[in-house]
Amino acid sequence: MSAQFLVVIPTIRQNRPGFDEVMRRVEASFSLPTEFHILDGAEGKPVALNRALAELLKDQAIYVTMDDDYVPGVGWQDLVAQAFVDLPKLGVASLWVGDDTELQQIVGSHRVLPPRVTGKTSYRPLERGHHLAGAMHAYRNEVAKAVGPQPITGEKYQVWEDAWRGRRVQSLGWELAFLDGAEPEFIWYEDPAEYVQWRTDQVAKSRQNQDRWLKDSGIPDPWTLKLRRFIARIRGRAG
Repeated sequence: MSAQFLVVIPTIRQNRPGFDEVMRRVEASFSLPTEFHILDGAEGKPVALNRALAELLKDQAIYVTMDDDYVPGVGWQDLVAQAFVDLPKLGVASLWVGDDTELQQIVGSHRVLPPRVTGKTSYRPLERGHHLAGAMHAYRNEVAKAVGPQPITGEKYQVWEDAWRGRRVQSLGWELAFLDGAEPEFIWYEDPAEYVQWRTDQVAKSRQNQDRWLKDSGIPDPWTLKLRRFIARIRGRAG
């Protein structure tokens, strides 16, 4: 298997202090042949990624979408390439966040299965209907193309975008997993107040249509997740 990577990072933080250094660190993490693009996300992350899928993804073996506040651990590309050899049904991989309990909560560790080892790969499979929320997604070329473009909706930041892509992968018969061995670092930017408020508003707006689009992915919410959301709403009203 050719281990040629296409790595894309959609962003609107190009002028933030520290941004260039983060991008240099990301680029320094590459250990295999890689085509690297920083995408202008002014029109929204979905638009930027759809353009990358249509215009940049050709015959590269592995397509990676990465957030601008994320630096993958040393040797991550070798781990991903090996995982796609060892795990023929693995369609998308990300990097396990390590022992930080707050990060584990963010990625929904309660729906991540215990570690397994196949060949040279230590990995953590995901339950059906869960997704990789680790800020980096490494796809087999054919899986990225089969998932296709993301829905374009009224908001530029879709809180359900990772879930939609992950469920599309599973609905196509592929699996998702976190890989052990290259723990990432998450970067904090000093964002202006107007950006923070904009993102908050975008999240609230996108939650209004997430059920529709997650159902459209081919895998609607499992009943356990619906029950948890119902309980949360009841508790909110009681408070």
